[in-house]
Amino acid sequence: LCPAPIDDNLAERLKDVALTAHKMIGARHLSRTDMIVDKEGTIWFLEINTIPGLTVNSLTPKAIAAAGLRLEDLLTVWIDDVTKEKTA
Repeated sequence: LCPAPIDDNLAERLKDVALTAHKMIGARHLSRTDMIVDKEGTIWFLEINTIPGLTVNSLTPKAIAAAGLRLEDLLTVWIDDVTKEKTA
C-alpha cells in the first residue's frame, strides 16, 4: 500500500532513517530504503537500493505519485541537474 497506513510519527521516523542512509552513502536524487518495524516500534534497517525499479508496477512510481509529483517531471529535473553539472 502506498502510502503505508501508518501513523504520522512513525512515518516521520522512517523518513529520517531513509534520508540519513541516503546521505551517508552519498546517494543523489533517488534511493529506496527497506526497513522493518517490530511490535515494540524498533526500526530495523535492511538495505538501501540506489537503483530502484521504475516500472509501472514497482513501488517507486507509486511513491512519487503519492507525494503529489509526476515521474516525468522529476526525471526531467534530475537529467537537467546532471547535465548542468557536467557542463560546469
